[in-house]
Amino acid sequence: MGSIVKARQFAKQLHKDHKRLSGESYFDHVERVYTKLKNYKIMEETTLIAAYLHHTLDFSDEAAIEIEKVFGKEIVEVVKNFKKLAKTKIGKDSPKEFNERYIIQTYINLSNDLRTLVIRLADKIDNLENSWVLPKEKREYVAERALYLYAPLAKIIGMSAMSTELETQAFKILEPDKYAAINTLLEKRLPYINKFFSEVEPFLKSVFQEHKIDKFTIQTRTKGIYSTYRKAAYYESKGRNPGKNFENIYDVAAMRVIVDTVENCYVVENILNTLWTSLQTERDDYIKNPRANGYQSIHNIYEVEKGFYIEVQIRTFDMHEENEYGIASHLIYKLSDKGGASLATTKFQTYLQEKPGWFKELNFWEAEKALAKYKPKLPFSKNIYTFTPKGDIIELPEAATPVDFAYAVHSKLGNSCVGAFVNGAIASLSSKLENGDLVEIKTLSSRKKPSSDWLKFVKTKKARDAIRKALEGNGA
Repeated sequence: MGSIVKARQFAKQLHKDHKRLSGESYFDHVERVYTKLKNYKIMEETTLIAAYLHHTLDFSDEAAIEIEKVFGKEIVEVVKNFKKLAKTKIGKDSPKEFNERYIIQTYINLSNDLRTLVIRLADKIDNLENSWVLPKEKREYVAERALYLYAPLAKIIGMSAMSTELETQAFKILEPDKYAAINTLLEKRLPYINKFFSEVEPFLKSVFQEHKIDKFTIQTRTKGIYSTYRKAAYYESKGRNPGKNFENIYDVAAMRVIVDTVENCYVVENILNTLWTSLQTERDDYIKNPRANGYQSIHNIYEVEKGFYIEVQIRTFDMHEENEYGIASHLIYKLSDKGGASLATTKFQTYLQEKPGWFKELNFWEAEKALAKYKPKLPFSKNIYTFTPKGDIIELPEAATPVDFAYAVHSKLGNSCVGAFVNGAIASLSSKLENGDLVEIKTLSSRKKPSSDWLKFVKTKKARDAIRKALEGNGA
């Protein structure tokens, strides 16, 4: 019997009496998560086994013993990481309010194994699709986290289809009126766009072959509902009219042509210029003038029929590989509204220059033996990410203590600190905090002066400076 079949049977037996809020079985949920991962072309066995088992420890920690006995230690670690990740809560406003570096790095650190993170993303998509059983406030909270946290994370690890699905489902919950309006407009245009692409692809293939271009790929796509909403809002903020049916948003329909040589990129562009009207004001040649992050491609907008525009990107196979999976990843470039200027983007690019295989391995999910040989290290993980009782993230250096945490929140909290609870248990003020710890600081209003002994173990400059200032101010 195969390991995946065993995992399915194990989950079915364990979850036979476990019901979700909707009244359905937990087994139905984990089976859908497994199916989603398969649909997203993830075939790596450890990931698929763990998908069936990802909720087993919610009901019994003792199940870990049996899982390790049947499936091995690696599976147990992925499932344990999932439980830790799932238990981590972020306050309702945090994903929008905090620097994206904190949010993203926290979850990467907590997931420990990126396979855990992929399972979590599929889990969140299923939760979103079935969130209608929740009260409105809770449903919107789940959607906000998906839109501002999980969708960007999906972009980082190359799962653009997951990211689009998270955005779509979350947007439907948060802005149902706008979702319905945009969906109706796009659905009206979709048959026309699909018909155009179905007719133009074979035509272009024959034209390219006539020009001795034999190695090429043509890709097409339609813009997602949430992406269309964001682009329309951007246009309006700049005083541009997106159009009643988004006809002025030129990239609702897009085509990418990938060829073997730089010379053929320009041959293809010349061919398209003879077929359609080019909007030269929209043209960018990132082959001759690459973006700062190394991204290369020719971008242009063509009016292929009166009032119908498409965006076209032209690049070589090498450029496409680099743009999508290498250090110049277009996904990372578009990580946030800050684009290439964001701190998260900069740090990822630096890391990927040092470890170029990390991102590529992660995207392709090679056979399990490849994963066994190459375990990607997580980028820029010198810091740890801890949480306040409200779910706000506090970034600290490794080996930081509850006192460092207190001063990171506010100097008054540090000065009046008399004790700490870490994950609900009493902890020494000098104890070392770890990723994902929930820290609650206990204070005494009559205490205004910190202990000079704290200087012996605090790790942050902010804590040291605040302690010294308080001690000097109190005449110590």
